[in-house]
Amino acid sequence: MAICFVRAKVISRGSGGSATAAAGYRSGEKIKDRATGKTHDYTKKQGVDHSEILTPIAATDRNEWLTDRSALWNRVEASEKRYDAQLAREMIIAIPRELDREDQINLVREYVQTTFVDRGMIADLNLHHLDGDNPHAHVMLTMRELKIDEQGQVSFGNKDRTWNDKKLLEIQIKEWEIVANQYLERAGVDTRIDSRSYEEQGVSRIPQIHLGKNVTAMRRQGIP
Repeated sequence: MAICFVRAKVISRGSGGSATAAAGYRSGEKIKDRATGKTHDYTKKQGVDHSEILTPIAATDRNEWLTDRSALWNRVEASEKRYDAQLAREMIIAIPRELDREDQINLVREYVQTTFVDRGMIADLNLHHLDGDNPHAHVMLTMRELKIDEQGQVSFGNKDRTWNDKKLLEIQIKEWEIVANQYLERAGVDTRIDSRSYEEQGVSRIPQIHLGKNVTAMRRQGIP
């Protein structure tokens, strides 16, 4: 059954995070961190069914880094000088199992484009396990504005603090509910997702804890 699960987190150095490592893991690719010289190799990772980068400014010969995953996240790392800097925001989104793969991809792409990219963020989206029990998307988002100089070169500017607003997150979750339900309706699926809490829906049910992939895998093996 389709559920409305959208979780936001921040990848930061202060908590031991790395934008290059996170991007490599989400995409199942090998990325070298130019600052540390460390190579993050996740090419053996399975379950990555779709990857792409969406940008508010079209990539050109002058700005190929916008859609080059390694170059993009290395540039993000280079733009942050603080030891505890926030590097990226990540959205983790449950994708309806009731949709076919084409609709799953188009749904996430449309949502990310209108909700994040059209607001000025670069979005690195990776869709995992689309044919499994837990299809979901990892969307890594840049936190700085993009600026263009007179020669057409694109670079990072200041951080847009409004992107961290909790009210904006509530709007983004509601936008996911709306667009996901549009896709479910067009696909002829009766199920709808609801971003409201059980209390707001008038449902007398105790919210469940998100168990995660490790517990799910154990249960499949019959391990309690």
